[in-house]
Amino acid sequence: MATAAQILQTAKTVDFMFDEFTRTARQQKLLAKFKGDMETHARIDAAWRTARDAKEEALEKLEQELLSTPVVDAILAELQSRRDDARQLLERIRTTQDILAAIEQVARLSKSMIDRIRALTVG
Repeated sequence: MATAAQILQTAKTVDFMFDEFTRTARQQKLLAKFKGDMETHARIDAAWRTARDAKEEALEKLEQELLSTPVVDAILAELQSRRDDARQLLERIRTTQDILAAIEQVARLSKSMIDRIRALTVG
């Protein structure tokens, strides 16, 4: 069963990974704007917003379900299963030349994660 410490650690991990992603996305948006590439700027902004909304909803679901241990256990398992994927994507963002594709991939991962969490909490 999930403990309060596990839930808090999971929330902290989600926040940390998203913050790192946000820094990179913000830098790339500024770079695109500096180059006058507003299409890339808009795509990065859209991907960032998708990931941000998914993160906020995931944390909100954790808070809502805090007292429902079986649901929290399922949410924690889902977040844990995606953690390695998220870390690999963050590493790819740091080293890739195609940062836009990597940022969009983070948004897709975030969206699929929250879709799965929604399915776990709808009852």
